[in-house]
Amino acid sequence: MLVLAEGVLMYLDPEGLRSFLDSSRSAFGAGTELAADCFHPRVALGGRHPITRATGARFRSGARDGRALARTAPGWEAVAEHPVMERIGTAHRLAAGLFRAVTLGARPYAVVHLRADGGRGR
Repeated sequence: MLVLAEGVLMYLDPEGLRSFLDSSRSAFGAGTELAADCFHPRVALGGRHPITRATGARFRSGARDGRALARTAPGWEAVAEHPVMERIGTAHRLAAGLFRAVTLGARPYAVVHLRADGGRGR
């Protein structure tokens, strides 16, 4: 099973995020794949993202990287992480590079790939 969660996770609070991951793993079982976009907490919770300013929406969670997202709920492992901002254009590539320098290597925004393992989780 492949679960696509584009534009979803950042709107869930930490408990909602954990519940989403737990529910997806429980419903679909070991081997379930998840692909989702993920903002670093400094970006997600900073309140300065253009989408939140334009719409009044509020991001409620973020993860430093795919491994951190996988640790949100037992039974998930990070498979891959794909940069997004670096591929948009020069200005975004420079901004992402600066962000990585300040955060010791973290990306501001990425698409992460997780897989549910065969363990029992909690």
